[in-house]
Amino acid sequence: MIRSVNVAVLLVLAANLLAYAVDDTAPFAYDSKAPLEIRESNVDQLPGASIHDISYASPNGGRVPAYLIVPTGKGPFAAIEFVHWGQGDRTEFLNEALTYAKGGTISLLIDAPFNRPDYQSGPSFMDNPERERRMYIQLVVDMRRGIDLLLSRSDVDPKRVAFVGHSLGATWGGALAGIDKRIKAFVLMGGLPNLTDFSGDDAFSKAVRQKYSPEQIQKYVQTLGPINPENFVTRAAPARLYFQFARWDRYISQSAAQRYERVASQPKLSRTYDTSHEFNDPQSSCDRTGWIRQELALGVAASRTGCGEVGGMHEQMPVSDSSETRQQRQTEVSDVEQQFADTMKQRDFSRFQQFLAPEAIFIGQGQQPTPARGKNAVAARWRTFLRRVDAAIHQGDT
Repeated sequence: MIRSVNVAVLLVLAANLLAYAVDDTAPFAYDSKAPLEIRESNVDQLPGASIHDISYASPNGGRVPAYLIVPTGKGPFAAIEFVHWGQGDRTEFLNEALTYAKGGTISLLIDAPFNRPDYQSGPSFMDNPERERRMYIQLVVDMRRGIDLLLSRSDVDPKRVAFVGHSLGATWGGALAGIDKRIKAFVLMGGLPNLTDFSGDDAFSKAVRQKYSPEQIQKYVQTLGPINPENFVTRAAPARLYFQFARWDRYISQSAAQRYERVASQPKLSRTYDTSHEFNDPQSSCDRTGWIRQELALGVAASRTGCGEVGGMHEQMPVSDSSETRQQRQTEVSDVEQQFADTMKQRDFSRFQQFLAPEAIFIGQGQQPTPARGKNAVAARWRTFLRRVDAAIHQGDT
């Protein structure tokens, strides 16, 4: 008997099967060969590392302010890109980056577009969803460009690159994980799977429904829905994901946290901490640095003060998969994907439905941008899609 495909696998399959028709990564494309135009305005020399106040050209206009933390020595060094939360800026992870520098890591800490000198304030969110969409796309493109900057250095080991994002950074870090395959490991702290679900009972969703009309909300959903992080984090593999959530998070509901972790591809790890959205508890910090140390093969010097030799809960965390295990998983997924594709090729809709899990999600595209949720809704959407394909083929034959 065919086992149901879980949500994450279904999303991967759907994305792969539609790849020929729609390139959903197109909004995040840029010219990777364009000059970075790095400018340095100041350098602070500290014991064991230097802090460079720099900026680089954004492919979508303006410049990206950033701190580049460089350890002493010749390398090759591991590399980490950090992106702050919405209420913060590039200084958020300075102390943590200096800790990693002790273990031989170069870090890049960038500012989001709304924190830049040339940012023009104005209506956003529901009042101007197109502007909101452009800003989030620019953030992801600038994050990709930041990886370009790190990898352009001869002292960086391209096989040891990680990303750490908090809130805003964790939300769009999920999109980055599915788009850019140069990053080995991601730590996503208190992120959202999407920015378009206002159906919950949390205070924010209730306020949105009370303040804005259904038409305004629907326009926002249609505008931002195609670039939601959950559309991309489903195909983050082979990168490893470490989700950190806060038990008393005023922005991220438990259901949103569970959904983000659920749709993400394997390998992944998730842990909830007894803290708030700020993650100012010592345990999440210790666990994060311990996990990064393992993933990037850093020295003991990269440990946080008070965390112990192995960094908190490190013994409980799964080690990296062996090449044999990864190959086995890839083969299993490929086999299921082929079986799933065969049902479509053969128009065996009854067997097609056997692959759908009860909690299946199909990301909308084109004329139907709203996601279909649940086995029956996904099946109905695909039946309509297959009929359109058959009609187009028949018209071409005639």
